[in-house]
Amino acid sequence: MAVQLTDGAIAAIHKGEKPDDVVLQVMAVRKFPTGDRCRLLVSDGVHRSGFAIMATQLNPLVTSGEVAQHAVIKVTKYFCNQVSDKKKMMIILALEVVLTAEDVGGEIGNPQPFEGSSADTASAATVPSRAPQPAAMTNGRSPLVQRNVPSSVPSMGGEDPVAPDGFPNVRPIQVLTPYQNKWSICARVTSKSTIRTWSNSRGEGKLFSFELLDKSGEIRATAFNAECDKFYDMIEPNKVYYICSATLKTANKQYTSIKNDYEMTFNSNTQVVPCSQDDSIPTMQFDFVTIDQLEQAQKDSIVDLIGVCRDTTEMTSVTQRSTGKELRKREISVVDHTSRAISLTLWAEQAEKFDGSGNPVIAVKGARVSDFNGVSLSLIGSSTLQINPDISEAHQLKGWWEQTGCNNMDIVNLSNQRGGGGGASCVMVVVVVVVVEVRRVSW
Repeated sequence: MAVQLTDGAIAAIHKGEKPDDVVLQVMAVRKFPTGDRCRLLVSDGVHRSGFAIMATQLNPLVTSGEVAQHAVIKVTKYFCNQVSDKKKMMIILALEVVLTAEDVGGEIGNPQPFEGSSADTASAATVPSRAPQPAAMTNGRSPLVQRNVPSSVPSMGGEDPVAPDGFPNVRPIQVLTPYQNKWSICARVTSKSTIRTWSNSRGEGKLFSFELLDKSGEIRATAFNAECDKFYDMIEPNKVYYICSATLKTANKQYTSIKNDYEMTFNSNTQVVPCSQDDSIPTMQFDFVTIDQLEQAQKDSIVDLIGVCRDTTEMTSVTQRSTGKELRKREISVVDHTSRAISLTLWAEQAEKFDGSGNPVIAVKGARVSDFNGVSLSLIGSSTLQINPDISEAHQLKGWWEQTGCNNMDIVNLSNQRGGGGGASCVMVVVVVVVVEVRRVSW
């Protein structure tokens, strides 16, 4: 059996063409000096180039050894970013492993380095859908089954955004690193915290944080003090903005579920401009876990969850040990199709406004896992809560609840607050803890 590479694809992509289902051979896999991102040296049988970067959600394919030197892949979803006048970067969002390195057994063809010169670009022909480039199979094994990116990868529809005057070229969030000086992004605000203050031996201050999403991925951003005052009222959830000249640093993943090695901090040079043409920017991204998976979750880990609100408690008050401040909270019991339930704590305004009547589906981004009373979850400052979101997972859960879930008496409560099932009309009996310790917010 032979495999067919997409002859001339590298030159064509640099010329501005966007061929579909590009079949390439991996010549090398190289990890960035920091973080988990991987860069691929790839070949189309004619040229080889190190211009391909894998989205981090594809890293398990590298860890498992499926994407390795000499493996053949089909890139099913990607977009390109112009790095310089003669160079582009290919961001791979989804791929299929066509043949493993073991199946191929060596290099296909005699590819030459692609320099991106005008001569190379001018001579590149339009890419055919499948140009023959045979490679012998050494052991007769069949190609692997399709390995796609998770369903949370956004659509790549719409035109790529163009930076406003005075801004550097727009780059995908997934390719940003602290080693880049000139860049801008065009991203949607998916969540925004309230202003938080602190006071310690080094002084006092305030901050707010928010999460940004573009077609390639997400990143967390924080504004302190003067920048907090300057940008807090401007930044609105679900709006799209051009942002440039912020500082990038290694992310503290203890406080966010975002899959990005870096986070962004606003400084005195940071610029923010609203973007009115936002059709190409996706909305909220989730990476849901099921409730049964939380039985093995580590304390203080951050997770995304979707489930049905089975019942709720009344509002209660607790006292923050470090400040003596009274905090208002509400516990809700969340259940999913794994016949597991877990307690989720809402705080302050979210707790006061929450209405659990009608057993709504709730989607939570960035809840913290606790080992209090078994396993439980709590919203934190960066968490986002959506009620009855219009996504497929929510519709499936609602159907499950109405058909079988509401009558299931064998639901196991991971939070050990009650035994079997129950309806929304039942109110859980809980012991109110008068004094609790609230962990200090990290920035």
